[in-house]
Amino acid sequence: MKLHDFISHGLILPHERPGNDRGVLTEVATAIVRKQGAKGAWFTAFLLSAFLFFGVGAQNARAGQADVIAAQAVRNGDGSWTISATLRHADNGWDHYADRWEVVAGDGEVLAVRNLAHPHVNEQPFTRSLSGVILPEGITTVTIRAHDSVHGYGGRKYELKLDY
Repeated sequence: MKLHDFISHGLILPHERPGNDRGVLTEVATAIVRKQGAKGAWFTAFLLSAFLFFGVGAQNARAGQADVIAAQAVRNGDGSWTISATLRHADNGWDHYADRWEVVAGDGEVLAVRNLAHPHVNEQPFTRSLSGVILPEGITTVTIRAHDSVHGYGGRKYELKLDY
């Protein structure tokens, strides 16, 4: 439930609208109690709980999990690899963003980590590379998995076949 839902249901009037959704809880509660009286206090508590859960409280959860949608590996002359991964995640700022991706062997061993230094709110999807990756000889496939600052792992992984 968002602030405009309170307005559209007549619980607060448009001219009572506070400046932003994050600072709205006290003002909305006051406006609803003023309109409904003390008997509506239980209903107010219910609506504010829903607003917190579905509105402000769930804002970070709505960004979902980070997905790896593409990856590429190029073998360098020195035997190391440069791995590029393309991630998609609805970054919404420093509180919830894709913060790294990893190269993982079939047995679950993390072989390399590419930390992401900042949110990519206006750059989706985005690709970042990691050079100098040393992979064990004979490994033919790795998994690229992404991590976000709220959900951790869990988004779509990418199986990457290595061409020697």
